[in-house]
Amino acid sequence: DAQAHGIDLENVPAGASVYYGETALNASNYSTAGSTTEITKTDAGEYTVHYYITKAGYEPAVGSGTFTINKAPLTVTAVPNSKFFDEEDPALQFIVGDTQNPEEEAAAFTGILQRADGVTPGDYAITQGTLALKDNGAFKAANYEINFTPSIFTTHKKSIAGVGILISGIVD
Repeated sequence: DAQAHGIDLENVPAGASVYYGETALNASNYSTAGSTTEITKTDAGEYTVHYYITKAGYEPAVGSGTFTINKAPLTVTAVPNSKFFDEEDPALQFIVGDTQNPEEEAAAFTGILQRADGVTPGDYAITQGTLALKDNGAFKAANYEINFTPSIFTTHKKSIAGVGILISGIVD
């Protein structure tokens, strides 16, 4: 969602100093290894934030919190396609989710869709093949997971009618 996420601390006494760190904090390192700036993350992953809370007259509170930012789904749908027997396969295409979403518009891809092998008339599955996300400016591929919707590629029978059949023979 590209929003900053972090841990939420509740019931912190008014006027207390809260230190945050990416490594464990204790009485001897909280002011050097920690910072009073809350640690937030925007990329997908699992994060642990350590804290040390101090206030005159109180025992310090020490602990950590873990949070996970899940990959956002990015819907990719294969477009149905077809050809007639003995023709070259046309390029396989796909549609990316809701293109009103600026993040989806920025998505970039590498690889190609594939279709199941076969040359005889019939239906063949269009699969994700090697299609994968790649970074594109502010768009980070690691923050997304492709939700792929397959489709069908149809090879149609060719019509013999109109081919120009020549019949020759001897007429008595």
